[in-house]
Amino acid sequence: KAVVAEVSRLREELARPGRLSAVGLDQTVDLIGLGSLELTELMIRLEERFGVVLPADLLATAKEYEPSLYGR
Repeated sequence: KAVVAEVSRLREELARPGRLSAVGLDQTVDLIGLGSLELTELMIRLEERFGVVLPADLLATAKEYEPSLYGR
């Protein structure tokens, strides 16, 4: 829930509603409306919020995890 909330918050701040009205774990980054720069910002926010270091190659492979943002 916290990750979905962070994605929603970023999308609202950027005024990019995407093609869906709500963010969920089973949605693609394209449907959510996030591009490369937004994904970079999201990774930074998640690292800061959860106190983790995400793998450097995660950004490069984020769109490969279709249909989910989280690799499901």
